[in-house]
Amino acid sequence: MPLEGRCLMSTRLTEEFRSACAIGPCLEVAASFRPASSCVAGIDCVKVAREVEAVKIRKTTDSNMVIEVTPDEWLAFIKGVKEGEFDLA
Repeated sequence: MPLEGRCLMSTRLTEEFRSACAIGPCLEVAASFRPASSCVAGIDCVKVAREVEAVKIRKTTDSNMVIEVTPDEWLAFIKGVKEGEFDLA
């Protein structure tokens, strides 16, 4: 089925986008969360979903609590991790 004439929604919606979707059929695109490759099954880990305008972070055991940051905020955080700013030791 072609998407022409449909309002394509992401999980992050503006009020204007919601209004546009209210007048026609919408297709919701869910965020695809991925755990780190080092995450072991059965262990509580962090999952990340990358979208065009946001990066979403959540725990594997709690899908209801999601933290959303901008791509620039995410890159600054990753830089800090790589530079050891958040080392626990």
